[in-house]
Amino acid sequence: MAFTHALSTNNYGPAHIIVATTAANGTHTSIQGAINDATSGDTVFIRTGTYTEDLTLKPGVNLTAFESDSSMNETGNVKIIGGSILSSAGTVTLAAIQFESGVNFSNAVAITGSALCFLNLENCCFSNPVGNGGTILNGSSNASSVINIRSCTGDISSAVGIFGVTGGAIMNIYSSTFTNSLGTAIGTTSTITNGVCNLYDVQMKSAVQASLTTSVLNLHNCSIDTSALNSAGAIFFSPGPHFCLNSDISSGSGTAMTIGTGGSSTVANVSNCVINSSNATTIDGTGTLKYGSIDFTGSSSNVTVTTQVPLISSNTALHITTPGAYPYTTIPQDAVILVDTSSARTIVPLASPTTGQQFVIKDNVGSAAANNITITPSGKNIDGAASSTININYGSVTIVYNGTQWNII
Repeated sequence: MAFTHALSTNNYGPAHIIVATTAANGTHTSIQGAINDATSGDTVFIRTGTYTEDLTLKPGVNLTAFESDSSMNETGNVKIIGGSILSSAGTVTLAAIQFESGVNFSNAVAITGSALCFLNLENCCFSNPVGNGGTILNGSSNASSVINIRSCTGDISSAVGIFGVTGGAIMNIYSSTFTNSLGTAIGTTSTITNGVCNLYDVQMKSAVQASLTTSVLNLHNCSIDTSALNSAGAIFFSPGPHFCLNSDISSGSGTAMTIGTGGSSTVANVSNCVINSSNATTIDGTGTLKYGSIDFTGSSSNVTVTTQVPLISSNTALHITTPGAYPYTTIPQDAVILVDTSSARTIVPLASPTTGQQFVIKDNVGSAAANNITITPSGKNIDGAASSTININYGSVTIVYNGTQWNII
């Protein structure tokens, strides 16, 4: 249907071009026809319906629907079955639309070519029931081309990863959730083969992998959960350096994280993360793991990466306790206990410590030689004895619980 609206009589703002499945309800029945008739600065509004067509996106022309229409659970949603491709220089935003790759289409949404492109996907939903290629792809050979994905959802229902970067460009994903109704790890890994992928506050039920020599993967505040698949969640093969910060990786009986396979060049920085795996090796590989503050919540905490380097932290403050009454029983958040030795004192380490829990116990007055500090664990030994004594003025000990008893270190 030809576009006949006169801009001089526009009463609808930028979305004066309306696509509907019924001609009487809009200016166009074809999304591509609407794009062709639009000019930069226009927004094409898409009404409820399913549109099966390939789209060549035009820089400066945005597509949108009502916010709720992108949900796969909506009965009256807006769905595009086909490939939506941007290859000309400029910016396009796609909002509140459900995208589904079709039989003849390799990607639901993609950047291709070498032009400088910026594609924004906001509050959209992605699915790939046919399985021809990746669902969202940045295949641009222009290193500055970017796909920004914000507040989107997606489901892997065929053996295809939800996103990929292949041309050397950039993909940023923010506050999005990707499920996996296919329920298998085979072929569903989202892969960066050439380029940079940054994930912020992303939840995924399938693996993500950086491969080849020119790919970088960074995870920030993410949850990668492949426990239902019993397969690795995060895989770093390229040199990097890669970052996995403040994230949870759960892999069931599979290795949670692999860092390098064929050599020592791969470097992954992993800090403030939670790893949950029952595999004999929770983190493995032939690369380099630079680590800080990793919590292992599964049954295994074995790390077999060839090179392991602890990250250096700046000075941090410790919780200092000065007991007001004795005997004093420690609490989990105590770090340093300063003891008033104006009289003999007794310190009782807590009855149910966590393996690795530690305390520093210190004579704060300088009278421990005359008024000893006796450390008497509740129901547990300390270096094989029922108690231990500090009898040196200004003396101190550091005790750590090894899972069976307290040790002085």
